[in-house]
Parts: sequence; C-alpha cells; structure tokens
Amino acid sequence: MKPLFTADEFLAVVDEAFALPENGLFERGKPRASALASDARELAYMMSATEYDDGVGRKSRPDMRLTAEQGRHMEDLSVKVVETLGFEVANRQISLPDDYFVTGHPDGELVTKDGLKWGWEHKHPGRFDFLHILQNGSIRHKDATPKWFLQAVLYGWGLGWDMVQFVVIAQDASGVVAEARRNAGSKNPAFRWGDRVLEGGDQNPKVWVEAFDLRPYYRTLAPAAKYRAEWLAKWKERSGDPKDVQLEHSPYESIGPRGANKGIEFPWAFSEWLGAAQRDGQSGHRAPGLPGNLTGEWTGNG
Repeated sequence: MKPLFTADEFLAVVDEAFALPENGLFERGKPRASALASDARELAYMMSATEYDDGVGRKSRPDMRLTAEQGRHMEDLSVKVVETLGFEVANRQISLPDDYFVTGHPDGELVTKDGLKWGWEHKHPGRFDFLHILQNGSIRHKDATPKWFLQAVLYGWGLGWDMVQFVVIAQDASGVVAEARRNAGSKNPAFRWGDRVLEGGDQNPKVWVEAFDLRPYYRTLAPAAKYRAEWLAKWKERSGDPKDVQLEHSPYESIGPRGANKGIEFPWAFSEWLGAAQRDGQSGHRAPGLPGNLTGEWTGNG
C-alpha cells in the first residue's frame, strides 16, 4: 500500500513545523555564545546572513534538523527529572543582557540552598560527542566538547552564575555500549575506557552529569572570549564581508599520513556554509583566538 507521504516529504516540513525566530537566517551584530568557538569565517557567514549552501552540509541532511528539535523536547523531560530530585529549574531560556557581547538563551538556573547561583545546561548529543566525553573524562577536555564549557562560562559571566550543572543525555545509549564493548578489548590500558560503561563500571551509557566552578574562568577564558566577540562585532560594523575574516580550519578534504583521504574535517563537514568557504578560500584578517586550542591554527589554502 502506498503511504500518504514519504520520508522525504515528512522531513521537508520540519523547519516549517518547528522554526524558531532566533535560529533563522538574519544579520547579527554580535555572535551567539553557543557558536563563538566555531571557525571565525563560519561566524562571519552566520552574522552576515550568507545564504545556506544548496545540497551540502546540514542543508543536505534534513534529519539533523529533526534531531535538533528532538533535543529541545528532551530538555522538558530532563527538567521533569531534575524537579523530581527536588530542584526547581528557574529562568528557562531567558535572554542574555542586551548590552552583552554575545547573544544566547541559557537553559535555566537551579534553585539551591547553598548560597550559590547555579546555572543549568541540558545537552542531547549523538553518539560521537557523548563518546568523546567518556573517552576524555570531562566536557571541558579539549578533545571532548569544550565549546559547551565556553558557552556556560559566557552565560555565567553575563548572568552572575557561580557554578553550572550539566546534564548530558545520549541519543543512542545502545550505540555507546556497543562502542564500549569494542574498546574494552583494547590491549593498551591507556586507550581503554569502555570498562567504565559496561557492567560493574562507574559511568552510565545514557547520562553524564558534571559540575564546574565557573568563577576562576571569569578572569581567564571569559575576557579572551569577549575580545574575540568584540573583534567580530567591529568587523561586522566596518565591513560585513566574510572574506575579510580568515579561515581558522581547512574546509578542504585532507589526506592522512598513509595517503588515505580523511574527507572534510570538523568543524566544516556539517556546516551550512561549507561550499561558500571552499569557493572563497583563505583571505582576510585573523580573528583573536581562544585559549585551550578552542579555535585552531590553520591558515593555509588547502
């Protein structure tokens, strides 16, 4: 029997069904907190409202937009669980101050009795981001998801948080367990992390929770992020041409040490502006970077 609609037709209307104004394509005078660790050229494309590529990056994967919406619904589930634990989740999705150097909408704040102001961030990543956290032992690790940590620091500096609590819920716990079983057989203990999420381990394959004291980073990471964001805001005011901002990562296919094609590497592989970056190539001025190798060092043409 012929279905009433196809999978492609179903996915084609996801944007129409769930579009959020803040995620739309429009010119921005300053970057978003969640994107500040992205390639500076990608930020320039975003801030200048450069049209998305046709048929590459996320534009060719409408299922990814559905997955993003799935994450927003998972946030409500996460709130319900946190509240059942006895913590009120307040100020959900409030805006950062209008005069702040980045924009954003934090997930919320936890009401506690310890005299501290706690931010709360919910994440719902795919298998690989969750595995990167497991493998490296912290959200903050440079090979895990440091962009989330930077986002929390920026939210906290703008809203006066002392601490932040992350709740990370994996999209695919079964996939995480399968990867853990493969890894548990590793002969080198230095690369073995899978035992942690298998029976008898100390880490659940579905949920990762981690808390950070943000206050030390308001003297180090936050000022560097402010310098980068304000540089981009000045570029937007003076020029607004993305080609005036240097690429920080290569958008071209790369070749591995044994001659194997490694394809397009992060962060460009799934960017809506991958084609634009490839066409425009390297040019412009280098944006201030971030400590901890959050922004990379590439400056070449291929």
